[in-house]
Amino acid sequence: MSYDLKARIRPGLWGVVKLLGDTREAEALAQALRELGFAPVLIERAVLHDSERRIVTASSVRLDESELLLQLPDREVRVAYPALAVIVRGEVQPGRVATAANPSSGSLRAVAPGGEATFVRDAQKLSFEGYQAADLHFLEVPWIVRIGTRVLEQAGLEHGPRALDALVDAIAERGGLRVDRGARTSSVAAFVEQPAPLRSLSPVPPSLREQTDERFDPYSRVIGEAERQLRASPSSA
Repeated sequence: MSYDLKARIRPGLWGVVKLLGDTREAEALAQALRELGFAPVLIERAVLHDSERRIVTASSVRLDESELLLQLPDREVRVAYPALAVIVRGEVQPGRVATAANPSSGSLRAVAPGGEATFVRDAQKLSFEGYQAADLHFLEVPWIVRIGTRVLEQAGLEHGPRALDALVDAIAERGGLRVDRGARTSSVAAFVEQPAPLRSLSPVPPSLREQTDERFDPYSRVIGEAERQLRASPSSA
């Protein structure tokens, strides 16, 4: 191929290969990647800011032997571990806006887990009050549950990044899930770091805008969709 896959794909991370506007061309590229032994998925740009993929913050979490108990703002839900698709781990900075980027792809492929990730780029150094979080993505529903270090603290449990990592690893082990920690190193981060489409008829309220991280939120949505497609593919069965 005319581009260097090694420069675009890093072990253990999802990577962006190419941005294509034509569906048939994208499918042809995906087929070519499959023949090379990769497992590509095609992601629509609309996924980045899809209102159906809303993020709901859990106020408490408990791990039972066969299911996860989550307290959401309006109800309590029980989730069987196999119903989860992936956990996306990273830092949330409410109010952070996307910086214009020039993404080079829309075709993603999964890579073998366990590889070392190489630092590529960091977020713009702006003053936002951030916190560590983990997003739970499901196989059958588009919305996302976010667990933050604040939840652990409010529940009177051990909190902080290490405690959250321990919780995430326990959930992942019980569900046989992958934990994505590539929000700062994956080329997908550059792809999603772009402003949301203009919505002149329904502007985002300031109160909601303050709760949104326009870098991590879209990244999480893309990774969730990629893992969902990968798990649904015949090759992963």
